[in-house]
Amino acid sequence: MLDVISIPDEVQQIGFCTDIHSHLGNLLKMVKNHPDVKHWFCAGDVVDMFKQLHDNQPALRAMKRLGIPSVTGNHDHAVKKRDLKRLDDEAKKYLIEMPFKICIIFNAIRISLYHATPTSRDYFISSRSKEQTFLSLFDQDEADIFILGHTHRAYQKAYQGTQFINPGALGVPEEVAPSYCILNRDGNNEIIYLNAQSD
Repeated sequence: MLDVISIPDEVQQIGFCTDIHSHLGNLLKMVKNHPDVKHWFCAGDVVDMFKQLHDNQPALRAMKRLGIPSVTGNHDHAVKKRDLKRLDDEAKKYLIEMPFKICIIFNAIRISLYHATPTSRDYFISSRSKEQTFLSLFDQDEADIFILGHTHRAYQKAYQGTQFINPGALGVPEEVAPSYCILNRDGNNEIIYLNAQSD
């Protein structure tokens, strides 16, 4: 049975990021910009399959030390198959323990994290996907909010009382402005662009 992470009642905000792709600087800047947010989660691709061990290992160590759980993205899965034996114990432990799905309860709001969909790390579900596509892919999961990654594009959708949020990507600045999401206790959320934050 999948473990559920219950957020304490006194917590007012939690944060979500995705697609870090070993961009450690943006990860640390995000956390620094929100010292009051103590609970962060990642929707996968902490590492980058096209980068070398010396780039990927520090990101895994940082996530472990910051206590940020992440689901397994397609890049994480590839690096796990290719480089697991070469990682140090700290990075290896974090990568091994990354689940396919994370469940969270926040003020009775049920949140499910996937990298892409409940059945795939590779399927692209974008902001242009149709309502029926969202609903049919996620119909077996009774979450109120789904946090997704993979597409590198931030979006928010609401269909039949269910929210779908993609925080964007922290680690592909050459492609899109780095972004992440803050979710408030009342269920409202905000996509924040890192370059708009003050240092």
